[in-house]
Amino acid sequence: MAKHLERLDGKFIVKIVEGDYCNEDAIETVIKYIGRDGENQNIGGTGIFPTDIDGAIYCFEKVQQIYGANCGRRIWHIIVSPESSWHFRDYDLIEIGNRICEYFSVNHQTFFGVHCDGR
Repeated sequence: MAKHLERLDGKFIVKIVEGDYCNEDAIETVIKYIGRDGENQNIGGTGIFPTDIDGAIYCFEKVQQIYGANCGRRIWHIIVSPESSWHFRDYDLIEIGNRICEYFSVNHQTFFGVHCDGR
């Protein structure tokens, strides 16, 4: 399932989900999946406005159209999952999501969602 799987200090699992994500609906499919609980405030990102599912899809597609980058891999799906024994609050997980997005935001648009459903 995951191309890369790494356990960081026994507390976090980081996965880069396999797939080439080259199809025309890749952005919409991945963002809707990541933001599936997005009716609440547990989503965020960089380089997108407004920060909601539809806004993220629009911005990702528009930027790729402008830069002619709408062929080849269109989006990456990375999962960061802390062990449940840490008992993070949603606020803490949103802050982790924001920090990860900041790291990638120099060269990329980002979008994240916080989920408590274990998938």
